[in-house]
Order: sequence, then structure tokens, then C-alpha cells
Amino acid sequence: MEWIEICTIINRGRPIKGSGLLSTAAAVLSPLSVNSVNCEIMLEAVKHDMPIIPTTCPMAGSTSPYAPDGTLVQGIAESLIIICTAQVMNPGNPCLFSFGPSVTEMNTGRDLYYTIDKVLLKIAAIQFAKRLGLPTVAETGGAMNCRCDMQSGAEGMLMALSAAVSGADVLAGAGSCLNANGLSPEFIVMQHAFVETAQFLHNGFDISGIEKSLNSIREQNCGGNFLTDGLTIDNLYDNDFFKNPLFDMAGEIGGGVSMFERANDAARKINENFVSPVPEDIAQNLRMFFELIYKK
Repeated sequence: MEWIEICTIINRGRPIKGSGLLSTAAAVLSPLSVNSVNCEIMLEAVKHDMPIIPTTCPMAGSTSPYAPDGTLVQGIAESLIIICTAQVMNPGNPCLFSFGPSVTEMNTGRDLYYTIDKVLLKIAAIQFAKRLGLPTVAETGGAMNCRCDMQSGAEGMLMALSAAVSGADVLAGAGSCLNANGLSPEFIVMQHAFVETAQFLHNGFDISGIEKSLNSIREQNCGGNFLTDGLTIDNLYDNDFFKNPLFDMAGEIGGGVSMFERANDAARKINENFVSPVPEDIAQNLRMFFELIYKK
């Protein structure tokens, strides 16, 4: 209800129905249950046509079968429970299919939320939802630890690649780390770079203009060079080849700055130069609202 009040303030007191200001996550209690609190949340959300997003997080070995296929089937069913319930409450209410599986660490019972298994399961679930014609959302990043190391880089890149190739309509969740218990500004910046990299790979390259390249090869012939070739000059500032300022491309020259340092600098500049787009009258009303909450 407080979020609805916040949106009403942002919308200057106008009804928020259909405004698109807020979506609502509705959690499933695995296996295959929805508690009364989340039903109440959905009932309130559909009054305002808020998009409903299932928070479906079965844990293989404890709250879902200790097998990838069983966790996939159960998780899809749980997401559809939320989506179908929202349609019963308000036919035509917007929804986004989402699926967040994990694996139980069987020695301790801990939830391992960002294992590589998650990448495979999310691709499969989104492909299934796309076949049903459902709009989908996918996580673009995530890491088991909070260190900027080889493991977190591999996990983040694989999550970004799976999101990019899955065909999901909405990409979200950049910056999550520490097994989904942390959020890092550097990770947000780096994982956005991973998404750009993944999309670059997924897009491939266009060969419709190959005749120009063949002409270039003919012109330079044996022993020529392409440094001042006409095609080089024409394409010099195009985006045919991968570029991203976060990547250290110094190579054997040395003296480059690490990706984490570049991400830290980028995050700092964003914060330093940030100017809120919220009009002052709305910002003032929000301050008053939060002051009232804190006094309570």
C-alpha cells in the first residue's frame, strides 16, 4: 500500500491504473503453493492493472526434485499458477513470465542461487514461455561471490549470454552478487558490458556487403595492405568489430587498467553527475511522505 501511495504522489494524485509506474512480484511458496499474503498483493495490484511477475524460485533437492528436468517442470507450473491466477482476478491483466531456479547444497542445505545450472534452466523455461506467446523477463547477471575475479566474470557473462539468446522481452537484474544477497555498482556496470558483449555475439555479422570486401582483396592483391584501403576508411567508425570501454585492450603493451577499476570509475562518474529527473514538487511530496513514515 505504501508503494501505491508513492506512485500516486509521482503521478501527482492521478489514478495509477494503466500508468505503467509499477509492476508487482508475486511469490510462490514451492512446491506449488501460494500463500494468502501474495494473493492479497495480487488482488490489490490487479485493481490498478499492474503487470504481475511470478517470483518462482524452486530449490532442487529441497523444494523441488533433485533433477534439472523436474525442477524445470515444477518451476514452469508455479509461474503459470501466478499468471493464470492474475487472469482469473482480472482477465487481460498484463503479466511477465519469470523463473528463478536454484540448487540446494546437499551437505549444508544452503541455497545456491547463481550456479551454472541456473543458466540452462532459465533458457529452457523462457523458450517454453515464448512458445506459449507469453512476454518474458530474464536476469542479465549474477555471481556466487562478491569478488571481481574469474569466477564472477564467467558467471556474469554466462548469465548475460543466456538472457540475450533466450529472446526474453525484458532484461533485468544486473549487479546482483554474493549469491543474490548483495548488489554492487561495479557489478552493475560490468554486467551491462557483458550484456552488450552477449548481444554482439548473438547478432553475428552481416555478409550482404561482401562484394565490397572481395573488391578490397582484389585491389590489394598479393602483398598489399589494408591500412589505407578505401573499405578501411569507410568502415573505420562503424561498429562491425567489438568495442567496449570497460575492456582492457592493452594486451602485450601493458599499462592497462583493469575492468573493475574502469567500472569503479564509471560508477563514480555516474553518481557524481547524477541529476534527478523528478520534478521538485513531486520530490518534496515524496520527502514529506517518507518523513511521515519514519515518524510512525
